[in-house]
Amino acid sequence: MGMLDKFMLTEKTVLITGGAGNIGKAVASDMAEMGADIVIADCNQDEAAAFAAQLCEKGSNSIAVGADITKPDQVQRLVDTVVKAYGKIDVLYNNAGRFAVAPAEDMEYQAWLDMLDVCLNGVFLTTQRVGREMIKRGRGSIVTTASMSGVIVNYPRPQVAYNTAKAGLIHMMRSFAMEWAPYGIRVNTVSPGYIDNPRIHSRISEDLLNFFNKITPMHRMADEHEISGAVIYLAGDAATYTTGINLIVDGGYTIL
Repeated sequence: MGMLDKFMLTEKTVLITGGAGNIGKAVASDMAEMGADIVIADCNQDEAAAFAAQLCEKGSNSIAVGADITKPDQVQRLVDTVVKAYGKIDVLYNNAGRFAVAPAEDMEYQAWLDMLDVCLNGVFLTTQRVGREMIKRGRGSIVTTASMSGVIVNYPRPQVAYNTAKAGLIHMMRSFAMEWAPYGIRVNTVSPGYIDNPRIHSRISEDLLNFFNKITPMHRMADEHEISGAVIYLAGDAATYTTGINLIVDGGYTIL
């Protein structure tokens, strides 16, 4: 196998949670271009189905499955559906998540619980259930979207729940990596910095975005497809000796 072939995902089945979101769609599109069969899992089943249909129009073998990853029965149904349709899961890309901004002293406890339920409990459930299938086959790759917020604190943004969840997520994946390395399963995280999409412009003032761009060494935010390269590397055969890492894609923000 040549080096270029090692970056291809031909004949690999990839399950993407949060696949109907901005990052999920970008990574799914690029993975499909690399030859993967894509399963779009999302709590918004209609949006997931519409996007899977778009991938099929471009030649990908893709399906959509509606699932709430915080519900064990729905996660198991998701895994069973993928295995029935494709016979295997080669790659799990945990991309489902949520975001919240609130001063620590004012944050509602339920909002704190909701953050941890999606970003930690839901990711644990999905990874555990998919991992059981990978263990049977003796191979697999799991990549999870974390965040640079799991490594640094995003001054001056009050986001204690999000930062805590993402920090815990990184260490959770390291723990999975250690336990499952003997089974031939690699587990890694990708931690994006600020990504330039409509959602961030609706959440953060332009003055603050300009401040973030100014202090980022590359002086700009990422395009969503710039996250794909990191995910594709970790998912495929080019990274067969890489496990337990957190690959930060942030334009240099966290080196300051």
